[in-house]
Amino acid sequence: MEYPTRNEVAKVKPFYRFCAGFLFFFSLLEVLLVCFIMFIEPFELMMLFGVVIGLVLSHISGSVLFTGSAPKYLLFTHGTKSDN
Repeated sequence: MEYPTRNEVAKVKPFYRFCAGFLFFFSLLEVLLVCFIMFIEPFELMMLFGVVIGLVLSHISGSVLFTGSAPKYLLFTHGTKSDN
């Protein structure tokens, strides 16, 4: 499967960038809190799963927030750029 480039797809609209910023903030907060809980509570494997999920979510939402487009492996979700 050939992925489109960032130049071929449209940027995300400001409302969705705001939502991505909201999600980015809370996913980073989740990662920090789970890391803190890992030090004060007995270790459980699901804590690592929570950190991994939070890091992936913050990577995707941070990419949308700061660049206006999804990471390369999710660019197929964008619409094509209109040449008006």
